[in-house]
Amino acid sequence: MRLVLAAVGRLRKGPEADLVADYLARFAKTGRALGFPQSP
Repeated sequence: MRLVLAAVGRLRKGPEADLVADYLARFAKTGRALGFPQSP
């Protein structure tokens, strides 16, 4: 399975940036355990 996320614009500091950081941290832990590679 391949997942692509495309976004336009800049993410400013605030609740949205905190949410994105949380999702990226969760994916780094769970995705690695499931064998998904993490792209830079």
